Amino acid sequence: MACAALAASAQAQVVNPPNTPVVGTATNPTLDYEGTIVRCNTGTASGTTGSNSPIVDVSLTFSGNCNIAGLGATVTCNGQARLRALNATTNAGEVDELLTGFSCVVTVSGVCTVTVAAQQLPITGGINQANLLNEGGATAIDANVDVAASRTGSSLCGPATGVGGFTGVYDLNPDVSFD
Repeated sequence: MACAALAASAQAQVVNPPNTPVVGTATNPTLDYEGTIVRCNTGTASGTTGSNSPIVDVSLTFSGNCNIAGLGATVTCNGQARLRALNATTNAGEVDELLTGFSCVVTVSGVCTVTVAAQQLPITGGINQANLLNEGGATAIDANVDVAASRTGSSLCGPATGVGGFTGVYDLNPDVSFD
């Protein structure tokens, strides 16, 4: 599964406060992998704001009851996603890339594995939104990002390769703001 993000549009905005941990928690983050649904009860995005920077790199976790098309699954994520704040006024945002070393692996034991690996975003023709809710003291990030994915094992878990539409609303703690 992939990502979440901070805010975005034409000109970069500084995420504040600087050098501060940011943790977002989502309920039911979902990856629609070419019609096959991957869902977990909970997801987190955690990182640290930079100093005078529009970028926050976040690590992702997914837990609770995870499944692919109703089959029980485990999800293991390593590495980070790069989030960029561009315009606090319009609430638009983006996830620039899944950084080198990034990997989220969804496994249904003995059946299949779906993998999302490091990649530049957006993929060709893909969606790359991370809408900031209540800008200027943001309380949540609403992520809607298309990522390239692949599957090994049974086609019950989706196609061999394709696009996964990731969605998740991450409640932030602490809230963030923009200069």
